[in-house]
Amino acid sequence: MSLIYIGNFLGNQKGFYAGPNQWMVDSFLHAGYAVKYTSSKLNKFSRLWDIAQLIITERKKTKLAFIDTYSTQAFYFACFAAWLCSVLGLNYVLILHGGNLPSRFQKSANLVNWIFKNAFQIVAPSAYLQQMSVEAYLPKPIIIPNPIAIENYTFKQRKQLKPSLLWVRSLQSIYNPTMAILVVEKLKEKYPTIKLTMVGPDKENLLPSLKELVKSKRLERHIAFTGKLSLKEWTALAEQHDIFINTTHIDNTPVSVLEAMALGLPVVSTNVGGIPYILDNNEDALLCDDNDIDAMASAIELLLTNAILTTKISQSARTKIEKNYSSSSILKQWIELINASLN
Repeated sequence: MSLIYIGNFLGNQKGFYAGPNQWMVDSFLHAGYAVKYTSSKLNKFSRLWDIAQLIITERKKTKLAFIDTYSTQAFYFACFAAWLCSVLGLNYVLILHGGNLPSRFQKSANLVNWIFKNAFQIVAPSAYLQQMSVEAYLPKPIIIPNPIAIENYTFKQRKQLKPSLLWVRSLQSIYNPTMAILVVEKLKEKYPTIKLTMVGPDKENLLPSLKELVKSKRLERHIAFTGKLSLKEWTALAEQHDIFINTTHIDNTPVSVLEAMALGLPVVSTNVGGIPYILDNNEDALLCDDNDIDAMASAIELLLTNAILTTKISQSARTKIEKNYSSSSILKQWIELINASLN
C-alpha cells in the first residue's frame, strides 16, 4: 500500500529537530508500506510546489495522505494540501500539533471547519487537543500519542538529588527561557552550587539577551547554553543532571518532557495547555502556574529535600511512558487507522 505524508521534514537542517513525523515515515517503511513525503524546503513557495507535486504525482498510487496541521503559518500548508487532496478524491488524515491550535480554531474558523469536515480522520496527540476541538464544535479527533522509542532512553532512578537542572526546548518566547534563569537566581542563595544547562537552538535570536540577563544576575558560573544537541548528545548530558524543568507559556504534548520522564528525571513544569492532560501533579511530576517563579523554585526545593517523593515521581514517570507512549503500541494504532481507510 502507498502512503504520502505532508509535513515539516527539516530535521536534518541546522536549528531543527526531527519530529514524530519522521518516526512515522520510518516506521511505515519498516512495516512494509511505500511512503513518499515532503517537504524539507524552508522557502514557502518551494514548499507549496513540493506539496502540489507530490500529491498530483502520487494521487493514483496512494490510498491515504497524512497532513501535519500546525497553528502558525504552516497551517496554510495543511489547508492547501487538504484542498488538493479533496479535489483529487484522495482521503486525508489531519494530525494536530501545537498547544496554540485552539487560537487557530478561533482565528480561522471557516478554514478549520472545512478541512476537519472533509478529513477521513483527525488525530490528536493528547486529550487536550481533542477537548479543544470538541469545544470549538469540530469533529472529535481520535487520540494517538507521540511515541517514545523507550529502548533509546536508559532509565536512571533519582533519589537523592543535586541542584543540577536541565532545560530542553528551542529558545523561543513561548517557551519562556527567561523564567528558567530567574528560578536559578531564586535558588542560588540557598543552593550555591546550583547549575542549569539550557539545550536548544536559538530560533528568535534570544540568546544575546538571555546571556545579558545571566550576566546582570551574576549567574555566569551557574548557567550554560549548549545550542542544539542531537538526541544522543542531550540524553547523555541528562545523566549529569537530576531535575528537568519546563517553563513554557503554551504547550501541547512536549516530547522533551516525555523523554525526560523516560530517563527518570523528575519533571517540574508549568501547568499550561496540554501539560495537565499528560502529567499528574505529585504523582509523576510537580506542576506550577505559568511564569510563577516562586512556585517552581519551591517545587525544585521540595524534590531536593524529599527523597521519598523524588523516588516516587522518577519511577512513576518512567512507568507511564512505558505503558502509554511505547513506539510499538503507537505504531499499532496507526496501522489500525490505515486499515480502516481501506474499508
